[in-house]
This record gives sequence, structure tokens and C-alpha cells, in this order.
Amino acid sequence: MSSPSHKILGHIPCSSSTLVLWRYIIGKRLPTQQANMIWQYYDIPRNHNDNRPDGRSKYSRRAARADLLAAPAPSHVRTNGHRPHGHYDDEGHYAADSIGLTPLPGTTTGHGPRRPNPPVLWAYPGGQANFPYASQNRTGDRIGGGHLDPGPIRLVSDRNQNLVGVSYHPVGRQRSFERAKHRKQRR
Repeated sequence: MSSPSHKILGHIPCSSSTLVLWRYIIGKRLPTQQANMIWQYYDIPRNHNDNRPDGRSKYSRRAARADLLAAPAPSHVRTNGHRPHGHYDDEGHYAADSIGLTPLPGTTTGHGPRRPNPPVLWAYPGGQANFPYASQNRTGDRIGGGHLDPGPIRLVSDRNQNLVGVSYHPVGRQRSFERAKHRKQRR
């Protein structure tokens, strides 16, 4: 049994100064390095797959970019079916971000009379590091049957998979989106 002045690192008892050294060796930031770090995240006022309105999620910008880069490139302009979907931004959250973006090559029309122009944004399931894109059939369901739940969070990108922002379905309003606030926090 170690004394209260010792901490446990794995199964090795050590003093707090040794713990700082171990943290440095294994790549943890030291307190002096933390003061200069800025953490960027998206503040989402709900938990993933949780319908409680009092939940909150912080989705790091780095994780969002990694999830996006692990996904397939956009291949169609439809708002349903195989993911990623075309995102027409009916709410106008990305109007300024969309200026100058171009649609997929070869697309000249949109998705029906309400949306005559092709989309320049695409929506990917967010908050799921391993969404099974390869397991989708052409309707977006699981090959062999069953629904693939994309959850309430969407990564919004351009056709080259550059992250534009993060949106989410508010609790109880599955047909609408809100844009998550991009925040920066000094660490």
C-alpha cells in the first residue's frame, strides 16, 4: 500500500514529480503547454441518441474532421438514400459559407421543384466514428435489411469533404436542423 503522497501510474507507485515526468514522456501536455492550447469544438445542446432536452455534447473539431475524412466522398444530390446526402440548407444556416462552392461535376439540377439548383453541401452522420457506410444499400438501409440510425448530428461539408460546420436535429424536431455553435476554449 502506498502512502497518500504517492500516486499510482498503472501499477507503479510514484511521487507527483515522477508522475509529471511520466506524463511528459508519454506525451501528455504539461501545465505550461496547456495555457497556450486552444480547443475548438461544436457545442450541441443534446446528447447523441438521447432525447432529453437537458443533455449537452461537445464535439471536437478535430474529431469531426477525422470522422468526415474517414467517410466516402459525395456521389449524388438526393436528400435521402445512400449517405452522404445532399444538404440544401433550407434553414439558411450555411448561406454565407456556400458562396463560391460548386456542385458535383455533371449535376445541373436539384431535387424537385422546390430545390431547382444542385446542392453545394453534403450532410454526413456525425458523432459516430465508425458509421457503416459500406453496409448501406441504395436506399440507405442496412444491406440484408434493417435501419441504419444516423443519429441527430450531421457534419456539413463541401464536395471535397472540407468541414463547413455541424448541424443537429433539436430534441422532438426530427425534420429540422439547427447549426451547432463553433466555440474556442483556452486550455
